Amino acid sequence: MPLTVGDMLLRNAETRPDSIGFVDEGRRFTWRETNERVNRIANALIGLGLQQGERVGILSRNCHQFLEIYFALAKAGLVGVAINARFMAAEVAHYLNDSGAAALFVHEDFNALARAALAEVSGLRHVIGISRKHDMDRDYEGIPVLDYEDLQFAAPPEEPERFVHEDDLFVLAYTSGTTGKPKGAMLTHRNSIAATTTMAFESRLLPHHRYLLGAAFYFASGGGSRFLPILRGCVTVLTNFEPGEVLRLIEQERITHTSMSPSGLTMLLEHPDLGKRDISSLEGILMTSAATPVPLLRRAIEKIGPKFMMGFGLSETGPSGLILQAEDVALDGSDTQLRRLGSIGRVMVGNRARIVDQEGKTLPPGEQGELVIRGACVMQGYWKDPEATAAALREGWILTGDLGTMDEDGYVYITDRRKDVIVSGGINVYPREVEEVLYGHPAILEAAVIGVPDERWGETVKAVVSLRPGQSITPSEIIAYCKERMASYKKPTSVDIWDALPKTGSNKIWKVPLREHYWKGHERRVN
Repeated sequence: MPLTVGDMLLRNAETRPDSIGFVDEGRRFTWRETNERVNRIANALIGLGLQQGERVGILSRNCHQFLEIYFALAKAGLVGVAINARFMAAEVAHYLNDSGAAALFVHEDFNALARAALAEVSGLRHVIGISRKHDMDRDYEGIPVLDYEDLQFAAPPEEPERFVHEDDLFVLAYTSGTTGKPKGAMLTHRNSIAATTTMAFESRLLPHHRYLLGAAFYFASGGGSRFLPILRGCVTVLTNFEPGEVLRLIEQERITHTSMSPSGLTMLLEHPDLGKRDISSLEGILMTSAATPVPLLRRAIEKIGPKFMMGFGLSETGPSGLILQAEDVALDGSDTQLRRLGSIGRVMVGNRARIVDQEGKTLPPGEQGELVIRGACVMQGYWKDPEATAAALREGWILTGDLGTMDEDGYVYITDRRKDVIVSGGINVYPREVEEVLYGHPAILEAAVIGVPDERWGETVKAVVSLRPGQSITPSEIIAYCKERMASYKKPTSVDIWDALPKTGSNKIWKVPLREHYWKGHERRVN
């Protein structure tokens, strides 16, 4: 019988029933207890009349209930829609309306956001509050509020009597919306199992390992790095990423593995507790969400050690894709190894990857084109958007939108986003190349490079940076630094210094508001 996402948890409950599964704010749950809690919620949802295939929203911070909901939806044959908790009300409403959600789980931290959003939502039948301060005495736009723990208590702990197939939808993983409104990538149980299995294999996780989940659960909602410690039966410690708390938990729980974004790593390296906490238990850190700038990676290895793996994937792939293994991340290797610090690695087992031209023809090593990926992890398409689906999928290959090259050994180097290329005076400038130089300056903490309007050149190179604490530097000094290290046409023509750069829910630097800021009053975003 084919496996579904719910089978991951059931297997742990059957083979490791009394072992600790989740640790959340000091509370510990065995795999048996976790599975029974999941079954109760799944049975409660079925008892509310939710039909197989209906969509259910989740608006919550990281907590054990969030992961329980994922697995409960999987066992009940429902489709999860994880919502970015940093959204404004209109964005939350878009997710719920676009997906046609029938129910919504709301953590108490987001009562006000949910109320504002639901005023613009139609078709929702149930609201379920997580934690005990979720306005139980008030309804949401006429919908009574149910309590998560009350539903648990009243429902049976047995496995739900509902058949779920591996090709049934598991989640709508909405993209970050870097170009227009977010689209829901349709991921099945097969897609999620494939992505999770691949990532667990490549991460070399074993059941005795202890994994810290700190990245936002609403990101990469197909599973992937969120589910890989569960697939392997590891003790899974949950938190909401705050660098001081992450360091404390690594020391206290003897964490062996974790994952984080480049922005999260930056915050960790800058935290005053880094040298005070014992993090010697750490064996592996999987970098996700965005390519890690080489200067940042070098600094991290010097401070933490050679424990880093670089993962690359998309919401549309669950997010499985490519990986640069720890043995390839070395500061004192050969010239070839040093160059590979700037790569995203080679394709993960179970996937294929190519660099292609605009017609889809595979390019020879060293030639720049678009990275495409194929495998069982690749989405079925975009929810209710056949045009976007046709543009993104080509004979089973997902077009990533990332430009890059592949060397003779299969290592891929991302040069930029296809839609991020700055065309200045007819010459292409790739922001990532400029950003790599900026990250090499000791005063610069984070950097983003975009094209801004210019009457003479159409658009020109703008750098927006934030500085490390206690550092100062002028825009002209930054421009001079870049001019010494790259062709003059690539250097920023202007630099702005911000206190902090905008971030997406997955903690990536978000260029959309930067472009909106600098292109305000212009009809187009390119010239």
